[in-house]
Amino acid sequence: MRVWTIQKPEAYADLIKNGYYRANSAYIEESKKQAYDWYAHQLETRICPKPADTEYPVWAWFKKDNLQKKPDFRMAGYAQEGTELVCLELEVPNELVLLSDYDDWTFVLNDLYLHDTARETDWEIENEMLESLSEDELRRAKEISWEKIFDIRQTYTIKACRGINVQAAFWEIKREYLRNTWFFKAK
Repeated sequence: MRVWTIQKPEAYADLIKNGYYRANSAYIEESKKQAYDWYAHQLETRICPKPADTEYPVWAWFKKDNLQKKPDFRMAGYAQEGTELVCLELEVPNELVLLSDYDDWTFVLNDLYLHDTARETDWEIENEMLESLSEDELRRAKEISWEKIFDIRQTYTIKACRGINVQAAFWEIKREYLRNTWFFKAK
């Protein structure tokens, strides 16, 4: 599966030196660790066990703006302006990759319930139901709702477009996955 990951140059250096690169948990904000823990569990459950000494997956783009091609480095938002970065084009075995909807991932990151529909009237009904739940029941309801991020079929509603931006997660980059490399500065 062809994917593109944007990393710091140190990650590329590790890949070349060691023959592999695994994500560094130091870059994950403390407030977001619960979301990343949930996703890591999904990757381990749905795809394969994580390697020793690995906490979190490597993230990459599978599809951005409904196109499967390398990211546009002229765009802002990859890191603080002026930061040195590297984009790695990879060919990762399909059976090692978990795909999910990037936009829906924000619900997990922000610890929000992912509604079933874009209709606001349905949201109101669901919100009333959620307010009646205990803390444990609410946590479980959210986690069940988050599983919708793995449905990457393209669907369009008034408020959402699922399957347009698809991210890939896998446990490690191996040197043999590397197909191309671009160094750039964040805008």
